Amino acid sequence: MYNAEKKSIEVQDLDYDLKTKNVLLKTAKWLFNKRIINEMKKYTSIDLSQYYDTASKALNGWLNREWTKGISGTGAVTELKLTSLYALPEHLLIRSNCVGKLSVVVSEVNLKF
Repeated sequence: MYNAEKKSIEVQDLDYDLKTKNVLLKTAKWLFNKRIINEMKKYTSIDLSQYYDTASKALNGWLNREWTKGISGTGAVTELKLTSLYALPEHLLIRSNCVGKLSVVVSEVNLKF
């Protein structure tokens, strides 16, 4: 689940099952169940705020350069928003939208094919 306020991905409804015949371990699970789950939640959250900064810098770098001979752009991304998140076996697929300003300057175009 994506938490927009914290800009993080978190596992929701975390639970575990302890399969053991040991009475002492079963009692410990019963006594410390909430604490164990809270401790596990610390390791099931990914902070994405640094990725927002990296993505914004990369986008701004791409916008403010010459794309091809005679065509260049200037602009800046002002807002970056995550729209969807898919957990795949090998990686996370993250889709996003951005808002900003872009100016394109065309100084030379070769129209010969």
